[in-house]
Amino acid sequence: MTPLEILDLAGRIERKIADIYNLFRKEFSADEEASAFWEALVNEEETHAGFIDAEIRMLRLKPEIFGCARVDGGILKDTLKEMTAMEENLLEGGFDMGAALSMAIKIETELVEKRYNRLVEICDPQLKRIFNHLTKSDNHVEKVVKMAKRFGVKTAGST
Repeated sequence: MTPLEILDLAGRIERKIADIYNLFRKEFSADEEASAFWEALVNEEETHAGFIDAEIRMLRLKPEIFGCARVDGGILKDTLKEMTAMEENLLEGGFDMGAALSMAIKIETELVEKRYNRLVEICDPQLKRIFNHLTKSDNHVEKVVKMAKRFGVKTAGST
């Protein structure tokens, strides 16, 4: 895949994460603290998508910055499929705060951070910079684990 295709997929993933977190925000809207927590994560994911959009605009203006890198985008394609399936499952049935927080930890660690980091290992320097920014900028894992502790929810990440 070209850098443009990679960034397009990454933007779609970030928006899908925002959609999932928005489902959580709506589900827990009666709890002001929980709703604000999920809303903050939605906003941060939308900011990530906006960052990627800006990088796409730069790529279109100055494609030479990214060289001729071609990357196997299978990692991102699989991630987007899993995120879409996750959202569909959430829409079909109920979930509690524990399930939501566990899912958020899975999204942030297994589905995004680890996969983005694997992609970074094989990317050109400009794509590496972008994916490093996405995984390092907002400390989502720490925020989710802190919220899990606040609600007394045991998660794999809150030990």
